[in-house]
Amino acid sequence: MHALVICNQEKLENEFLKKINMEKIRIYSKEEWMTYAFRDTKEFMQFTQKGERLDLLYMDATKRDGLPCVERVRREDDKACIVLIIDDSVSIQQIVRPSVKADDLIVRPMNLSQAVMTVDRIWDSYASQYMKREDIFHFEVEKESRQVPYGAIWWFEIFKKDLYLHVEHEKYVFKGTMQGLEADLPDMFLRIHRSLIVNLRKIQSVSLGESKLTLYNGVELPIGRLYKNAVKERLDCINFE
Repeated sequence: MHALVICNQEKLENEFLKKINMEKIRIYSKEEWMTYAFRDTKEFMQFTQKGERLDLLYMDATKRDGLPCVERVRREDDKACIVLIIDDSVSIQQIVRPSVKADDLIVRPMNLSQAVMTVDRIWDSYASQYMKREDIFHFEVEKESRQVPYGAIWWFEIFKKDLYLHVEHEKYVFKGTMQGLEADLPDMFLRIHRSLIVNLRKIQSVSLGESKLTLYNGVELPIGRLYKNAVKERLDCINFE
């Protein structure tokens, strides 16, 4: 079992960080995660004294006891991933100390898009360390390398020469061709339309008569006339469990 811990007195920030990290957990991890949120460092220290596992920590470093708490975590578990929430009151000299060794930063006032980018980097790093390369789809977004587990992908589509990758609550745009994508993807994917490739494990139902299929998230996708036979052949032998 893994643990996501947030120590921050700002309730709205906590709720936001918990929400976007839980989405990443569903995408990147097959293991069970517990989540904890503490409004002050005293509660957090009581939690650590119980010897609970801590894998990912978001710590408000603007508070007097924030960095000492991080240093204690580092002494006990050097492999924990730590993201510091900082503002202008926190100096660079404080956060680059070996005893702190922050993995990333979120700067106040908290910009939502900046916070999301930080969380993306953290979970990309998690995938690189703990997932097999053959289980991950690698691509580039604006010259930045990204990766998503194949099992988290719902479908791909092409629109105006851009490819879109859809996961549960997000989509990413990147460059490429449907032909190249189709050739590189594992067997769990099937092209169902000239502009669509779907993850077969995400399909809830298929209606060849209506030329459409429905995914478990309720999204309906059209089946192209030229792809109906391929869909029928693959669905005859696919296991959706």
